[in-house]
Amino acid sequence: MHAFIIIFISYLLGSFPTAYLLVKKIFKEDIRTIGSGNPGMMNVLDNYGKRYAYWVGIIDILKGIIAISISLLITPNEIIAVLAGLIAVAGHDFSIFLKFKGGNGTATGAGAVLALMPVASSIACLTGLFVGILVKSRRLGGNTAIILIPILGFYLNVSNILVIGSILILLSIVLKVIFFEGFSLYHQKNKKVKKKQ
Repeated sequence: MHAFIIIFISYLLGSFPTAYLLVKKIFKEDIRTIGSGNPGMMNVLDNYGKRYAYWVGIIDILKGIIAISISLLITPNEIIAVLAGLIAVAGHDFSIFLKFKGGNGTATGAGAVLALMPVASSIACLTGLFVGILVKSRRLGGNTAIILIPILGFYLNVSNILVIGSILILLSIVLKVIFFEGFSLYHQKNKKVKKKQ
């Protein structure tokens, strides 16, 4: 019974369409028709600037953190906690509020992994941020963090369930990004691209 409640809550949390609502409220536009068409933080960053992207990122990260936190408050079962993270990401990717479409789940997944392995994730993300700034590549910085998280998890003797669960969450993000970017490149010419600060 606990698992079903946690899955339901996690999915609803993940489904909350942060980027879509923010752009709709402030700019009276549908972000799905802007830029890549992805209703997520990176599309907000590319088309509306850092100020709004940061807010989207923070809220989306909190979705993952809250999903894991609620799960652990209801039951200490680590497998269910991992499931909560995966479901939150799935909710973000396939939001019930956006006709089962959504973003890539990067920020929500990052929040979930941060809640599962706070120390390892923090070190990995800070390292990835440093690398990204150093080489001026968001993708390389993100990939660095993704690679480091499980390595640091094992090194710091984090529970195998949490490490493997985090790998699954990260893998789900990578697969969605690969699929979505292939799709968005094909349709990019039909999208409106703009930049607002």
